[in-house]
Amino acid sequence: MANLRKEEEEDKMFFKKTTANMACLAACVSIASMAHADTWWEVGDQTLYFEDAKDGMGVFVYLTPANVANPNFKLFLDEMEEVYYGRQDFGPATYTGYMANYAAEQDCGPTRYDAYGEPYSNWSTARMTFGADWRYFTLTLDDCGKGQYVETLDGTPGK
Repeated sequence: MANLRKEEEEDKMFFKKTTANMACLAACVSIASMAHADTWWEVGDQTLYFEDAKDGMGVFVYLTPANVANPNFKLFLDEMEEVYYGRQDFGPATYTGYMANYAAEQDCGPTRYDAYGEPYSNWSTARMTFGADWRYFTLTLDDCGKGQYVETLDGTPGK
C-alpha cells in the first residue's frame, strides 16, 4: 500500500514537471513568434502581408478582401529573413529583390523560379525602403527590370 502511494506521488510530480515544461515551451514559442511575421501594410486599396522567410528572403503577398494570399503575386526581398524572425529591425534600410507575377500575359523572357521553385515569366525588380519608423515604406517596381521604375507605392501600417 505504501508503494502504491509512493508511485501515485511520483506520477503527480512527473505530471507537474511535464505541465510546467509544456507551459515554458508554449511561452518560448509564443515569444519567438512575436517577430514581424504578423505585419501588414495598406498599399493603395490593397493589403501587403509579410508572409514568410525563405532562403534569406522576406516573402510578401497581397491579401484578397477575404484575407487570403493572392496567388498571382509574391514579393521576394533579399536579407529580410532576420527581420521576419524579429532578430533585426526593418530599418532604416533599403531592400532589393523582385516581384513575381504568376498570372501576367506579358513575358519578360526566360522562365524563372522563385524561392519555392514556382515558375514565373513576368517579374519586376523591386526596391523597398524603410525609414526610421519601419511602419512606413516606399516600394518601387521596375517592370521586367528594364531600368525604368514604373510604379512607386507607399505603405502605411495595417489596421
